[in-house]
Formats: sequence, C-alpha cells, structure tokens
Amino acid sequence: MNKVAWPTWTELRGSTYVVIVFSIIISLFLFFIDRILSTIIKVIM
Repeated sequence: MNKVAWPTWTELRGSTYVVIVFSIIISLFLFFIDRILSTIIKVIM
C-alpha cells in the first residue's frame, strides 16, 4: 500500500463535486427523455 498514490482532500472534494454534478445532469436528461417518450406513446395509442 506504500506505492498507492492517494488523492489529497482537495482533489477528492473536486472529484466528488464532478461526480455529483454529472449524476444530476444525467438524471435530468433521462427524466426529460422519459417524459417525451411517454407523451409520444400516449399520443400514438
């Protein structure tokens, strides 16, 4: 374990923020795609 390059707290916080923001963006994207496709299916049926 001595050869492992552990991130600093600043790097860890930065990476965490990136993951959280990316997750929120992907969630919103999928939500809107689901809404659009649901509406299209309802109109067709």
